[in-house]
Amino acid sequence: MFSKLRNKKEVIKMDTTIIVIGIVVLIFSLFFLLFLLFIRATKKEDYDDLYDYDKNPPGFDEAGRWD
Repeated sequence: MFSKLRNKKEVIKMDTTIIVIGIVVLIFSLFFLLFLLFIRATKKEDYDDLYDYDKNPPGFDEAGRWD
């Protein structure tokens, strides 16, 4: 791949470009994963109201079974 390039400056420039693009992609992927973790940590679960005894008191249901 590098044999077609004319001199070492072009090879070094191509290597640094590849490294910089890799670092930028890595940083963006880390920020995206942190964003997903933040969304997951702040999301209210649907089953939180199940254990709220003011809204769902324990007792017998319609079929006569104990909750």
